[in-house]
Amino acid sequence: MPSLQEIFQFSLENYALRKQNQTQRPARGSTEEILDWQPHSPEVLQNMRNHLEELKRLGIEAIN
Repeated sequence: MPSLQEIFQFSLENYALRKQNQTQRPARGSTEEILDWQPHSPEVLQNMRNHLEELKRLGIEAIN
């Protein structure tokens, strides 16, 4: 199982790629991404939430 740091880094990288794709790819490309998307398991989601809470506790806020 990946560490929280690896999960967080993976999430940040995917966020950056999605933002880049929103401006550079046609809508059809976005539809293909949705069809191929696999959701995170409940355990992984909970680990992400826990990590975000820990970051918040340390005074590190998420970038919106």
